[in-house]
Formats: sequence, structure tokens, C-alpha cells
Amino acid sequence: MSPYEKTYEMLWDCEYCSEKKLLGLSQRFCPTCGGPQNPAKRYFPSDADKVAVEDHPYVGADLTCPACRQAMSRRCNNCSNCGSPLQGGREVAMRGQEQQGQGGAWQPRDAGPMPPQGAAPAPAKKSRAGLVIGLVVLALVVLLVLRATLKKDAEVTVSGHEWRREIAVERFDEVEDKGPCSSVPSGARIVARGKAEPTCTTKRSDNGDGTFKEKKECTEAVEQCTYKVERWKALSSVKETGGLDREPVWPVLRLREGTCRGCERAGEKTEAYKVSFTGAAGKEFSCSWKDAAKWRAYTKGAKFKAKIRVVGGDLDCDSLKP
Repeated sequence: MSPYEKTYEMLWDCEYCSEKKLLGLSQRFCPTCGGPQNPAKRYFPSDADKVAVEDHPYVGADLTCPACRQAMSRRCNNCSNCGSPLQGGREVAMRGQEQQGQGGAWQPRDAGPMPPQGAAPAPAKKSRAGLVIGLVVLALVVLLVLRATLKKDAEVTVSGHEWRREIAVERFDEVEDKGPCSSVPSGARIVARGKAEPTCTTKRSDNGDGTFKEKKECTEAVEQCTYKVERWKALSSVKETGGLDREPVWPVLRLREGTCRGCERAGEKTEAYKVSFTGAAGKEFSCSWKDAAKWRAYTKGAKFKAKIRVVGGDLDCDSLKP
């Protein structure tokens, strides 16, 4: 979609009287008291206060007169305030770019006015939100480091065993889905069509001459389709559980096999072998493995030396030693 772009005048408030919302391009001096415009104090207007600029010949940002410091159009050869040549004049400070966010509110995209050319840039101010996020991240890193390093010695006793084996069951059936009509799968049945709303972003950029450009860009609206298609989908799962008194086995599936609608097949297989431990004061811990042989090696009633994490209070399963 073609971008929409239009030019409007910036606004400024007189620093010498109470006059407000003066036009950045048309009113270089206050019509009430004659005070000069301060280009560094120009600001973006609200939507209700916008004044469009039609067919204005731009030649870049304004320059500041080297002699009297008055802002003049770049098209001028000499300052209309004091007559001094504008050669060597610096560009005026410009407002940072703004972007319209959720709910139509305008938000700055950078730190605001730019320093004059040749001047040292002002140090960026850290936002409180950024500081809070940084502190949270730092706290998480510290906790992870402490969890990995701070451990205390303990003795634990094997108190129980448990195993679990599970097989997912999938069914070939008709399912409903939604997406761009151009990417509907082959063989799918379209049940509804609709236009998606385009996503639009509006940005405002200071031209530096008392005006700003407002540009609206929108993505193309893509036709959306709701369709039904036959495919395999997870239906349920079947599992078997037990302890040392029962040899681990895979569950028996009774499936209606094939590729017909309603037919079933075995999906992903998962297994886990858990050993329970009892520590001081009867505190319970557990470790899980995928290796049945390793699981059997922990005899019930056997004692092991181990490390307990200070942060979290859980058992470091890799630290277990007879």
C-alpha cells in the first residue's frame, strides 16, 4: 500500500509573553509582543492543531545566524534580522521523531532536541523502566549464579522408585484452521473468506524549518480464509506406570489403523524413571532419568552423599555418590 505523507507546521510558544501555539514556519516572530521564535522550543501539534503546508519549497533545515543567533531559512544568503552573511551558520536543533502508538497517543522515538553541530552530545538519560528491567535481569543472573555455586553437603536415603511410559495417540480427521487464502493447503475446503484489516503506522519527523512531515504506512490487507482440511492431530495418550515390583513395559494400543478419516496411529513415545530420596528431618527429594539401568542401580534403603542447592533447596542429582 502506498505511504501517505503530508507536511505540517510545527508550533512554538512565545518566551516573552503568554502567546501559545504560534506557527513554526509562518510566524518567525510573536504577533503579540514581537519576540523572536526559539527554534529549540518548537513542538509537534496535536491532531486538532495541525496546520498543513502546501507546496512549500524546502532547502533543508534552518540555519542560525552566526552574528545574532536568529534562525533563518536556509534559502537566505543574509540574515533578515541583522544583515550578516549566513555562511558558516549552524543548523538549528530539531525535535526527535515521534511515532503514534496504541490508542492514537504520540510517543517520542528518541531523546528529543539534537545538539547544535560541533557541540558535545548531551548524555542520554536512562529511563526508570530501563533501570528496573536492568535490575531484574541482574537479580536473575545473581540468583542463577548462586544456585549453581552455593551448595551444602547432605546425606540422602533411597525411599522409592517409579517409572512411566507413555505413547501419544493421533487421529486422522477434519480440522478447522485459518490463514491467508494464498496459502490454503491443497485439498482443503474453504468455508469462509474475509479481509484482514491493514496494519498502519504513522510517524512524524522534524524538517528543521518550522515544519514536519507526517507519514502513514500501511501493510496490504491480505484476504483471510477459514478452511477445513484432513490431517493428523493429537487425540490422547496411553500410559503405563509402576515401580521396582513391575518391569517397565510400553502400553498396548488398540488402534483403528490406516489413512481413512477417523483412523488412528501411534505418536511420540516418552519414558521417565524417578527415584525418591529422603534427607534430614524427613525432607523429600527426587531425581529422574531416561535410563532404566541407571534407575535400577539405586537400591531402596541405600544411602548416598549429595549436594543440596542453597537457592531452591533441591537435590543436585549429578552430585550423588555412594
